[in-house]
Amino acid sequence: MTDFNTKAFEDRLHRVGKEIQSFFENLVTEEELDVFNPRTDFIQTKTGFEIIMDLPGLTKLDVKVELTDTMLSVSGERRIDEADSQVSWLRRERHYGRFSRTFPIPVPVQKSDIRAAFRDGVLHISVTASEVASEDSSIEIE
Repeated sequence: MTDFNTKAFEDRLHRVGKEIQSFFENLVTEEELDVFNPRTDFIQTKTGFEIIMDLPGLTKLDVKVELTDTMLSVSGERRIDEADSQVSWLRRERHYGRFSRTFPIPVPVQKSDIRAAFRDGVLHISVTASEVASEDSSIEIE
Protein backbone atom coordinates (compact mmCIF):
# COMPACT_ATOMS: atom_id res chain seq x y z
CA MET A 1 0.00 0.00 0.00
CA THR A 2 1.34 3.47 -0.91
CA ASP A 3 1.30 6.47 1.40
CA PHE A 4 -0.75 9.40 0.16
CA ASN A 5 1.31 12.60 -0.08
CA THR A 6 -1.15 15.30 1.10
CA LYS A 7 1.35 18.16 0.66
CA ALA A 8 1.90 17.35 -3.02
CA PHE A 9 -1.86 17.00 -3.54
CA GLU A 10 -2.54 20.38 -1.87
CA ASP A 11 0.17 22.06 -3.98
CA ARG A 12 -1.26 20.63 -7.19
CA LEU A 13 -4.81 21.59 -6.22
CA HIS A 14 -3.62 25.13 -5.44
CA ARG A 15 -1.96 25.42 -8.87
CA VAL A 16 -5.09 24.18 -10.65
CA GLY A 17 -7.19 26.70 -8.69
CA LYS A 18 -4.90 29.56 -9.71
CA GLU A 19 -5.06 28.47 -13.37
CA ILE A 20 -8.86 28.38 -13.29
CA GLN A 21 -9.00 31.81 -11.63
CA SER A 22 -6.61 33.25 -14.23
CA PHE A 23 -8.69 31.77 -17.06
CA PHE A 24 -11.91 33.43 -15.86
CA GLU A 25 -10.21 36.76 -15.07
CA ASN A 26 -9.06 36.98 -18.69
CA LEU A 27 -12.56 36.40 -20.15
CA VAL A 28 -13.80 39.91 -19.31
CA THR A 29 -12.16 43.24 -18.66
CA GLU A 30 -12.24 45.09 -15.34
CA GLU A 31 -14.60 47.68 -16.85
CA GLU A 32 -17.06 44.99 -17.93
CA LEU A 33 -17.19 43.66 -14.38
CA ASP A 34 -17.86 47.12 -12.90
CA VAL A 35 -21.58 47.18 -13.67
CA PHE A 36 -24.40 47.99 -11.29
CA ASN A 37 -26.89 45.20 -11.92
CA PRO A 38 -29.35 45.06 -8.99
CA ARG A 39 -30.24 41.60 -7.71
CA THR A 40 -33.88 40.84 -8.40
CA ASP A 41 -36.48 38.21 -7.57
CA PHE A 42 -39.33 37.79 -10.09
CA ILE A 43 -42.16 35.76 -8.58
CA GLN A 44 -45.43 34.50 -10.03
CA THR A 45 -48.36 34.74 -7.59
CA LYS A 46 -51.97 33.55 -7.76
CA THR A 47 -53.11 37.00 -8.95
CA GLY A 48 -50.11 38.12 -11.02
CA PHE A 49 -46.44 38.82 -10.33
CA GLU A 50 -44.09 40.37 -7.80
CA ILE A 51 -40.72 41.90 -8.47
CA ILE A 52 -38.39 42.49 -5.53
CA MET A 53 -35.19 44.40 -6.29
CA ASP A 54 -32.31 45.26 -3.95
CA LEU A 55 -31.27 48.88 -4.44
CA PRO A 56 -29.02 49.75 -1.49
CA GLY A 57 -28.07 53.39 -1.18
CA LEU A 58 -30.85 54.64 -3.47
CA THR A 59 -34.11 56.46 -2.74
CA LYS A 60 -37.37 56.25 -4.64
CA LEU A 61 -36.38 59.50 -6.40
CA ASP A 62 -33.41 57.65 -7.97
CA VAL A 63 -35.63 54.96 -9.51
CA LYS A 64 -38.13 54.96 -12.41
CA VAL A 65 -40.69 52.20 -13.09
CA GLU A 66 -42.44 52.09 -16.48
CA LEU A 67 -44.95 49.86 -18.23
CA THR A 68 -44.60 49.58 -22.02
CA ASP A 69 -46.59 47.02 -24.00
CA THR A 70 -45.87 43.74 -22.23
CA MET A 71 -42.67 44.91 -20.51
CA LEU A 72 -42.10 46.38 -17.06
CA SER A 73 -38.87 48.40 -16.85
CA VAL A 74 -36.99 49.57 -13.78
CA SER A 75 -34.15 52.04 -14.27
CA GLY A 76 -32.12 54.48 -12.27
CA GLU A 77 -28.66 55.47 -11.20
CA ARG A 78 -26.51 55.06 -8.12
CA ARG A 79 -24.10 57.97 -7.99
CA ILE A 80 -20.76 58.04 -6.27
CA ASP A 81 -20.58 60.54 -3.42
CA GLU A 82 -18.49 63.50 -4.60
CA ALA A 83 -16.52 63.43 -1.35
CA ASP A 84 -15.63 59.80 -2.08
CA SER A 85 -14.32 60.64 -5.56
CA GLN A 86 -11.47 62.69 -4.08
CA VAL A 87 -10.02 59.81 -2.05
CA SER A 88 -7.32 57.31 -2.95
CA TRP A 89 -9.12 53.97 -3.27
CA LEU A 90 -7.53 51.02 -1.50
CA ARG A 91 -10.40 48.78 -2.52
CA ARG A 92 -13.65 49.57 -4.33
CA GLU A 93 -16.18 46.74 -4.50
CA ARG A 94 -19.46 48.65 -4.63
CA HIS A 95 -20.83 49.41 -8.09
CA TYR A 96 -22.10 52.76 -9.31
CA GLY A 97 -23.74 54.06 -12.44
CA ARG A 98 -26.90 53.66 -14.42
CA PHE A 99 -28.90 50.46 -14.43
CA SER A 100 -31.90 49.20 -16.34
CA ARG A 101 -33.78 45.95 -15.91
CA THR A 102 -36.72 44.89 -18.08
CA PHE A 103 -39.15 42.10 -17.26
CA PRO A 104 -41.63 40.55 -19.68
CA ILE A 105 -45.18 40.53 -18.31
CA PRO A 106 -46.89 37.65 -20.16
CA VAL A 107 -50.46 38.72 -19.28
CA PRO A 108 -52.41 41.95 -19.82
CA VAL A 109 -52.10 44.44 -16.94
CA GLN A 110 -53.57 47.82 -16.09
CA LYS A 111 -51.45 50.66 -14.70
CA SER A 112 -53.94 50.85 -11.82
CA ASP A 113 -53.14 47.19 -11.02
CA ILE A 114 -49.43 47.88 -10.42
CA ARG A 115 -48.15 48.92 -7.00
CA ALA A 116 -44.56 49.95 -6.34
CA ALA A 117 -43.15 50.59 -2.87
CA PHE A 118 -39.60 51.44 -1.82
CA ARG A 119 -38.48 50.77 1.75
CA ASP A 120 -35.05 50.24 3.30
CA GLY A 121 -33.31 49.98 -0.08
CA VAL A 122 -35.72 47.38 -1.46
CA LEU A 123 -38.13 48.05 -4.34
CA HIS A 124 -41.24 45.87 -4.23
CA ILE A 125 -43.53 45.87 -7.29
CA SER A 126 -46.85 43.99 -7.31
CA VAL A 127 -48.55 43.36 -10.65
CA THR A 128 -52.11 42.06 -10.80
CA ALA A 129 -53.23 40.40 -14.04
CA SER A 130 -56.09 42.08 -15.91
CA GLU A 131 -58.42 41.32 -18.80
CA VAL A 132 -57.33 44.34 -20.86
CA ALA A 133 -53.85 45.81 -21.33
CA SER A 134 -53.02 49.36 -20.23
CA GLU A 135 -51.47 52.21 -22.18
CA ASP A 136 -47.73 52.81 -21.73
CA SER A 137 -47.11 54.76 -18.54
CA SER A 138 -44.85 55.51 -15.58
CA ILE A 139 -45.66 53.93 -12.25
CA GLU A 140 -45.52 56.06 -9.10
CA ILE A 141 -43.37 54.62 -6.30
CA GLU A 142 -44.80 54.92 -2.81
